[in-house]
Amino acid sequence: CIVQILDPGERPKILHQHDFKDGFDSSFSYNGDWFISKYGNLSAKYIDRNIENLDEVIAWGEEEWDNYEPDIWTIVKTIEYPSDGLVTFNYAINEGLSGLSLYLNNEKIWEHDSSYLVGDRTQNYRDITLNIPKGINEFRWEYVGDVFELAWGNKSELNITEVIFTELIPEIEKPDDLPKCPLPYTHHFSSDY
Repeated sequence: CIVQILDPGERPKILHQHDFKDGFDSSFSYNGDWFISKYGNLSAKYIDRNIENLDEVIAWGEEEWDNYEPDIWTIVKTIEYPSDGLVTFNYAINEGLSGLSLYLNNEKIWEHDSSYLVGDRTQNYRDITLNIPKGINEFRWEYVGDVFELAWGNKSELNITEVIFTELIPEIEKPDDLPKCPLPYTHHFSSDY
């Protein structure tokens, strides 16, 4: 009975998996200065060449802030899911104003927001798994660097280790020897018992 309740009725099938220690995956398209780090990660170090130091940023007026648009670097892959599935990826990102978002078919479905940790130089490590509907799906990760951290002489940094696209194949038949659960019933309970 417990096995039947816990059994999701699905078998996982990996549609595509890539560990970036094996280099770039040509099935992705990359926009930005991505590179493979010495540790085998897909890495980005945000460098805005228009900003040289903190004094320049502090001196910005309203017009500079209104017109400032940071570079957005992207990783894109389109993949067909014959049935519902999952996408799994892991990453490390410097805390601060830099950010990472995932769009599914141009709709944001996830984001890393650490803007409340401005000035914190720690790296945040995460493993993310998200449900994905069946069909042809375009995944677009967007990375935005941090002008303030750059001005302080730090570099906003992102490292992605691995991306896995998994289909969850529905099970049509269950084994005959799988226990069947009885219908719900009420059992009388006496406090004296």
